[in-house]
Amino acid sequence: MKIEFSVIKLVSDRDKKEKERAEKLRLIGERVFEVKEQQDKNVLKDKIITSAISEIEKLDSEIEDINKKVSEVSKVEG
Repeated sequence: MKIEFSVIKLVSDRDKKEKERAEKLRLIGERVFEVKEQQDKNVLKDKIITSAISEIEKLDSEIEDINKKVSEVSKVEG
């Protein structure tokens, strides 16, 4: 039973991270749309976009770690 709660918590944490990731992707899309008319603007050097990309990379790593933990806990249960 304790293992099931651990898996539920991990999955909940993963879902929160995935929502954060989706929000950052949305932010990038909105920002690209905002600066598309600025011909001198390199979107990959935009501070908002580079910050969001860094955060997405961090979230991806956290999500991967959570997935590994879920897999490990599930193996113990099985």
